[in-house]
Amino acid sequence: MPAPPLSARLVLFRSTPYGDTDHAPTDSQMISAERIARMFSEAMALPCGTGDNFFDLGGDSLLAEAVMTALSGLVGQELELALLLDFQTPEELAAHLIRIEG
Repeated sequence: MPAPPLSARLVLFRSTPYGDTDHAPTDSQMISAERIARMFSEAMALPCGTGDNFFDLGGDSLLAEAVMTALSGLVGQELELALLLDFQTPEELAAHLIRIEG
């Protein structure tokens, strides 16, 4: 399934409590290590910093699927689960996603 156009993703983002109704964020602003750390925290129900390793915190394949599904929704395209094997911290994952969006 093709990703929705960027304008559709921005409208959805702006309608959330995290959105800015005056300024539409760019894709790189939507992707941040802090936001990904929150996704890790929500999936695992424990605190997570931007430098924490997903698997060292106890993440498993089911939790990884939940994180990558949420992250795919954020970026508007399906992301492979294998990305989390290659980029295991929120910092690494955010840097990679920003680089490929670039």
